[in-house]
Amino acid sequence: MGSRSRTSARRTPVVRFAVCTSASNAALLDGGKALDGFRSLLRRPEAILLIDVDALLAHVEAIAPPELGPWAAALSARYRGI
Repeated sequence: MGSRSRTSARRTPVVRFAVCTSASNAALLDGGKALDGFRSLLRRPEAILLIDVDALLAHVEAIAPPELGPWAAALSARYRGI
């Protein structure tokens, strides 16, 4: 056992908050005002991030194996543009 105590070896967990929407969702994002508003509430404003659902869905469709193609297409049809 080294000279470091168990307590000092612990790290504070990194917490992230994600807004999951289409990057073109003007009603929610309001030109960045919504994300800035969320950031203003945190000690670590960099913890807020945007997950562009449209880009994510395009990636899922691109990497889905053929047998999951219909599922990926249905997922995209349901959630694209939210």
